[in-house]
Amino acid sequence: MSTLIVIDMQKEFIASSFPHVIRGVRKQIKEARKRKDGIIFLEYDLTGPTIKKVLDGVSFYDKQKWKRVKKEDDDGSKEAINALKEKQFNMNELILCGVNAEACVQRTANGLAKRLKKSKIIIQLEACGGEEKTTTKELKNMLNRKNITIKGKHKQKSIK
Repeated sequence: MSTLIVIDMQKEFIASSFPHVIRGVRKQIKEARKRKDGIIFLEYDLTGPTIKKVLDGVSFYDKQKWKRVKKEDDDGSKEAINALKEKQFNMNELILCGVNAEACVQRTANGLAKRLKKSKIIIQLEACGGEEKTTTKELKNMLNRKNITIKGKHKQKSIK
């Protein structure tokens, strides 16, 4: 069992509208539902809710198995951990996806890895997007913890 953490899939973030990102995130939600995993939606405060195309993925999922959580910084690890504890979700394996890969996803992954040293943190790159052209190699260099694994290929499409 694991917990899926969907980061900043909000209208304010342009990368959340990239079709490959939406498809990837929806696929991760579908797989989490099949496993009966918990799902946390981290949302940057004051930037609106998670987009409907993503939230539709939990519309018929047990409300006890998912939660939307506000965060005030790029690193949403503190808020994610509070939600994990509150909902009693699995903390041994955390799967991350969303936007922006080079900012909030990367910083939340590092924060979780630092705070939960025994947890396995997995970033599903095929379900991540960003506003800068960041290569998979550059993203790996930004992640500075042993307990972080990157899966998939980064399908980054720069908007700049």
